[in-house]
Amino acid sequence: QTMQSFHQIVPPSVGISCHAWNHTGEMLALCPGSNELYIYENCHHSDPNKWIKAHVLKEHDMLISGISWSDRNNKIVTCSHDRNAFVWKYDSSTNQWVPTLCVLRIDRAATYVQWSPDGAKFAVGSSNKTIPVCYLDSSQSSDWYVSRIIKRHKSTVVKLAWHPNSQILATVSSDRRCRIISATMNEIDRNADSGPFASHVPFGEVYPNGEILCNSWANAVDWNSSGSLLAVASHDSTIQIVDCTSNCQILHTIMYNSLPLNEIRFVGEEGIVGVGHDMEPLLFSSAGSGKWAMKSKIDSESLNSPAKRGSANSVTKVASARAMFQAKTSRGEDSANATQSSFKTTHRNVITHLQVRPNNSSYQISTTGPDGLIVFWEIGSLGLNVGSMSIR
Repeated sequence: QTMQSFHQIVPPSVGISCHAWNHTGEMLALCPGSNELYIYENCHHSDPNKWIKAHVLKEHDMLISGISWSDRNNKIVTCSHDRNAFVWKYDSSTNQWVPTLCVLRIDRAATYVQWSPDGAKFAVGSSNKTIPVCYLDSSQSSDWYVSRIIKRHKSTVVKLAWHPNSQILATVSSDRRCRIISATMNEIDRNADSGPFASHVPFGEVYPNGEILCNSWANAVDWNSSGSLLAVASHDSTIQIVDCTSNCQILHTIMYNSLPLNEIRFVGEEGIVGVGHDMEPLLFSSAGSGKWAMKSKIDSESLNSPAKRGSANSVTKVASARAMFQAKTSRGEDSANATQSSFKTTHRNVITHLQVRPNNSSYQISTTGPDGLIVFWEIGSLGLNVGSMSIR
């Protein structure tokens, strides 16, 4: 079975907006659908009930919309609908996580944040149509994070992904565009690196042919481990595979018969895992010659359920949702108890966040959403050559 375990870490009425792991997978940071950040320790224990909620951090004023934990500097960065970002650094002498405010210079909500692979800077997506790229300014013996602004978008920046060289950003927006943008900063990067492109362009400029049109909102984006391929997921239930070594040629467009994805992640060079409104992870794999296809749905419970075998008595997800609301309104039953047998997936709601977690000598995928569950999926059981993966 692909699924290893799941845990109701917060109540379903609260939900989880985002989460992140440290570089060993022994500590977890998550937002319980509020302005608070929980830090859990002892997460290497196989029984999640023995995890320890060691810290509750409360600097933000509104919902935390993004968390990223750098495996290079062990710092956590959070962004929020309150238009701010904080970098949290652990102080061992006081056993406290100390926040540093970042000057984002935006007047709309921050939507997403991610550290660069080298840990020297981070980028924040926003509803302000801009991306602040932030770095620690040590020029005047200060500990402030300052930002430079990328202004290439015509609508909300939904997600972003760093190229492995830490100098190129891929962004997706509700303006139906994916853009590949230079994020090389003279203050941080000693040598400009154009990655798969022939020549370098200045900070904030789009690389040649680096604006990819989607047929609907662009929801998610990710690079493969070598930085040669880019995957772009759209709200029309498609994933475009872009070859950045060949003038951003679209190698293949995967059209799948499921609801749209909210997050995607490359698994090695030949696989992609996506999560979203279908409430279960989907696995896509390379079929050779530049072709890709959906391989399977990796929720073992749903694969073995009567609904997936075509039983005439099976209950669809729409019917499950209807039953949940009917039970709540007509009989006053708790939704979790009333529909426990109706759901054919482990998650009971949309999956909004996906992370890679190191687990001993292998990797796991962890997924969260408004149902308050954290679910673990073994990557090694997917039959793919995982290779090296980054924790972000």
